[in-house]
Amino acid sequence: MLAAVAGDLAVAVVENSGKASATTRTRRNTFWDLISFAANGVVFVLLGEQLHGIVAEFTAAAPGSGLDSVTSLGLNVVAIISALVTLRFAWVYVSLRLRLFRRSHKPQAQTAPQGVPCA
Repeated sequence: MLAAVAGDLAVAVVENSGKASATTRTRRNTFWDLISFAANGVVFVLLGEQLHGIVAEFTAAAPGSGLDSVTSLGLNVVAIISALVTLRFAWVYVSLRLRLFRRSHKPQAQTAPQGVPCA
């Protein structure tokens, strides 16, 4: 894995110098997409393998934690995810408005029309 990272860094240096071809960039992107897909698959398999144990430990510890059932845990998870999604949309909306505000109040550079010499 370290060799792949080192190779990608070397390709990035060559790409930034302007010497890399489109084929090289396409192959590099394809390789990292494959690595990302494989890593996501491994994570989901590991989570799936541990899910039964997690639910069993939760049901054993639930009476002392204030959560009475797996349903209440699921409702808490849905509430947290909903809050995070709402926060994400709010952040994107606010950042877009700020960007548009800054762009509209940015002084425009004075440029001469094409073919007309600047005085």
